[in-house]
Amino acid sequence: MSLAETQNFFFDLCAKPDVIVSLKKNKENTLKKYFRSGWDREFLGRYDTERFQTYRNHISFGILGGMASAFPVLRSLVSDQEWNEVLNQFYLKRLTRSPIARHVFSEFSEYLQKTYRGILLKKLPYLRDLAEYENLDLKLYFAKDTANQFHFIDPSFVSPEEALQLKPVLNPFVELRTYPWPVHKICREFCSPKKVKNGKYSLIIFRHPQELDIRFMEGNLLTMNLIEALRQKPASIQEIFQALTKKNKIHDLQTFYQEGIAVLGLFLKKGIILGYQL
Repeated sequence: MSLAETQNFFFDLCAKPDVIVSLKKNKENTLKKYFRSGWDREFLGRYDTERFQTYRNHISFGILGGMASAFPVLRSLVSDQEWNEVLNQFYLKRLTRSPIARHVFSEFSEYLQKTYRGILLKKLPYLRDLAEYENLDLKLYFAKDTANQFHFIDPSFVSPEEALQLKPVLNPFVELRTYPWPVHKICREFCSPKKVKNGKYSLIIFRHPQELDIRFMEGNLLTMNLIEALRQKPASIQEIFQALTKKNKIHDLQTFYQEGIAVLGLFLKKGIILGYQL
């Protein structure tokens, strides 16, 4: 039984409804279309057609059916017919390679971003960015936990001068994105291209360290630059602020430090940073 023959058979079994109908009517003739070897056809013919139906259901309603829960916003914006057409196009192009559901979700997102050329792009001009955003939620949700253990220091128990020497520890499950569409606001009530305006939307997307749910925060130049700085090698608050003021040519250092300390406090409260170390 060749790999190519087997792949073609099971692919068509899932993608083409008439194959399972043909198997139920005449299993032998249906298998002849896919397998040259009589021994292969005899071997597969031993299985009840219900076994093939179960396999088809697993793919159609299990892995592919899970797309709706993986991309809830996108699914809510299209009709049943539109959704099924997109899924069928994705599967018929053989762009899924993994039996693991969350990997298939990523493959589907990549398909919408890079390959899809259908009519939904007119209806939803933000389709590609929305697919990337929803898949990013999945990526962070399923990301493997790190084993790092930290001993944190409460900055309220040290002097202001000593606090500047503390090193913020960034939550490892933080992503930065700048989208041309407000993908974080899109929903059934806010999806019309007349309402959803093209622009520049900076987002901090992160997994909460205790609740483990995915959250977001709108960013600005300071917050985005600050997180980028925190991604670098461990550095004190003072070292980070000095680098940022130099990079952005900021002269009002006192105001910048005050705003920066306030932003770090907000990051800590939200779970974007985990705490401070010496």
